[in-house]
Amino acid sequence: MLDAVLAILEYTVGMNETGFRQDGKTCDAVLRRLEVLGEAAGRLMRAGVEPNSPAAALPLREIYDMRNALIHGYDGVDLGVVWQTVQRDIPGLRQDLERTLASMGHG
Repeated sequence: MLDAVLAILEYTVGMNETGFRQDGKTCDAVLRRLEVLGEAAGRLMRAGVEPNSPAAALPLREIYDMRNALIHGYDGVDLGVVWQTVQRDIPGLRQDLERTLASMGHG
């Protein structure tokens, strides 16, 4: 999950929303990484994250729901919502993932 988040941040560094919308390759790459991120969240949920586990604090359901919207949205994907997610949610998720991995001895 952290790899996907880091890739999204790398792909969009220095970009604004207009540049993002105009760069089809970056849009495709970010959408793909969001899908991968959501799939990983779904796998964690299906595995049954323990309530006291550090991973229990992660917004797994929201991440998985975003993945579903992207996968099944086809041409209805709102790039404005994707951009807002990248700007508003991904940096905090990076911190949450790094903190979670560190508390599990993986960082």
